[in-house]
Amino acid sequence: MDTAEPVLDAVTVARLRTLAASVARPGEDLIARLVDIFITDSRTRLADCRAAWHADDHVVAGRAAHTIKGSASNLGAHRVVEAARVIEEACKVGAPVDDAMLVALDAALVEAHDALRAL
Repeated sequence: MDTAEPVLDAVTVARLRTLAASVARPGEDLIARLVDIFITDSRTRLADCRAAWHADDHVVAGRAAHTIKGSASNLGAHRVVEAARVIEEACKVGAPVDDAMLVALDAALVEAHDALRAL
């Protein structure tokens, strides 16, 4: 991971803020709700991915990584996108998903969760 690059994509965050301002109800923090959903879901999906990896189930592990990748992309968490993509691609070809890949995804998620909470 290139740590010199911002954790979140500024263009995506700006689009989220614009969207939230245009559709949120008065007093509603739509971005906070989306972030909470992402954090809860990505933790569940990472656990699913890890369990599937241990069970040698490439389909389920790949699906979990794909779901994380899509959600992270919508929020501009590009490091998470890349870490999940690596796992997803390995699963597509039946290559082993090693602990380093899962650790990288976990670290990227922690970093993204912190950055998203700060929005």
